[in-house]
Amino acid sequence: MFAIQKLEEYLQTRASAAAAGELKRLVEALKQEAEYPLARLYEIDFDAFELALAVLHDWRIDRYYADRVPALARLTGAAGESSVIA
Repeated sequence: MFAIQKLEEYLQTRASAAAAGELKRLVEALKQEAEYPLARLYEIDFDAFELALAVLHDWRIDRYYADRVPALARLTGAAGESSVIA
């Protein structure tokens, strides 16, 4: 996740206390698959808001592919199963 690397850099270099707290809460909610009130993102500065959107975008893409790994494994014959693709 490229956004996570940018987030780490942002938190270490220029995040305000409010933005750092909200971004950490967002990441924790995503990690735990818990609810997060998106309206809270409006309380942080624009750079932090844009970073939060990038994190959400990368998280969604990762989830999309993670859900398809078993299907991909079946297609390629991973885990001892016969391959559909020869």
